[in-house]
Amino acid sequence: MVGFGSVAAMTGTGAFSSARADRGLEVSVADDANAYIKIEAPDTSKANVGEKVDLLEITNHWKAELEIDRVEFVGEQSTLEDISAENTPLSEIDDRTAICAKCAEVGNAEGELEFIVSTNNATASIVRPFSVTCHPVIDPVIDFRGNPNDQSAQVFLCADSDREIEVIVRGESDASDNSEDDEKTVNVTPSDGVNLNKEAGVNIITEIEINNEIYTESTGECKGASGNKSSNN
Repeated sequence: MVGFGSVAAMTGTGAFSSARADRGLEVSVADDANAYIKIEAPDTSKANVGEKVDLLEITNHWKAELEIDRVEFVGEQSTLEDISAENTPLSEIDDRTAICAKCAEVGNAEGELEFIVSTNNATASIVRPFSVTCHPVIDPVIDFRGNPNDQSAQVFLCADSDREIEVIVRGESDASDNSEDDEKTVNVTPSDGVNLNKEAGVNIITEIEINNEIYTESTGECKGASGNKSSNN
């Protein structure tokens, strides 16, 4: 509770020309997760060099349109570039956006960023810390083994990396002629050779996609993986 004085001038007839009275004012402070402008760090902030990475996630809890006008790093930042806020303004309650940047160099980036928010003719400058990791680009080896018309065919993925990557697998979940094409997304660590059929639960794989690039045949051999090497298709 904070006490403060109020002074009100009065005109017209009366015994007083002014009055002063102490009043109570209750002040509360909300954390970032519960404020009108909700600010959160992503669960994971990591990307390959050349890719965008989220630094902060912003949610509009205000009953008006929220605009993010300017975003910039506080101090120098060589690991990241092209910082921006996407999908603004936030027109409705619970609309969300992310302040993101592009990984320019391999390494960990920590620091602060400043952004300007405005709504209903009110403007605020906000500074918040961030922490991200920029990884080198993975050069995957795709190893198709066996006949793709045979249920025993297998597809392996390997790379010189112990980092988990996202792989989209397309094919058939069973070997019947009537089965429909299926698509599964899996996160795997490819360092020792990963059996994608097993990880995705797809018997016949026709193609896989990694970082928006599609593979339909072998690019090399996963020497650490065990499987039928009778033919590559």
